[in-house]
Amino acid sequence: MKTSENLFFSNSNYNLYYVGQNNILILEAQGVVNLESGKEAWLTALDKAEAHQITRWVSDESVIILLSPEGADWWVNEWFPMAQKKLRFPKKRLTATILSKRFYAEMSSKQAITKTISYEAVVGEQNKYMEHLFFQTYEEAYAWISNYAE
Repeated sequence: MKTSENLFFSNSNYNLYYVGQNNILILEAQGVVNLESGKEAWLTALDKAEAHQITRWVSDESVIILLSPEGADWWVNEWFPMAQKKLRFPKKRLTATILSKRFYAEMSSKQAITKTISYEAVVGEQNKYMEHLFFQTYEEAYAWISNYAE
């Protein structure tokens, strides 16, 4: 959960939380997210995930007003490939994204995720390496990710 005890990083656009008992990383973004604060937060999250072998991520984007195009491009072209190299440990990856209520921020997030987390779907089969779901509320996302049975 998002508590002061679990908070390990904060900047002008992000708060990062680590829930040790469930090994969940929560990224909470707000406002007009600029490239520098986004880079700082996502690189810090990557270091934490690598150190703790985190496979459960929640990205709370519900109060983002706008994502910078440069930031979205950086995430797709640099951060995601770096994360794929660093986070190579067993277990299925679970990611939950709480979408922004702002149309352009929501579409920017969906585009970035679509460009990176695409895989060939097979009818009747789940991806054995990753599961990603979109949510409207943090409570729904956290309930899903913390109660997911492997």
